[in-house]
Amino acid sequence: MSSAEPATRERILEAACTLLAQGSAEAASMARIAKAAGLSRQAVYPHFASRAELLIAAARHVDQARDVDARLAASRAAETGEA
Repeated sequence: MSSAEPATRERILEAACTLLAQGSAEAASMARIAKAAGLSRQAVYPHFASRAELLIAAARHVDQARDVDARLAASRAAETGEA
């Protein structure tokens, strides 16, 4: 794996997140995501085999950036709904 690949994957994820934030998931096609990342559509597929895989990775990317696990830790550890 070249050192450029992680940066390219990150660019694709950032482009996907930006497009998703601007509109619906339907508007975030592979072609539009690729264009926003400055790539061809074909250049996205070595990083994400399908649109579904890319959208799942984008959701996980946002969760990681916002530290969702830490923010939800207290509610996940609660023993009752009221707690």
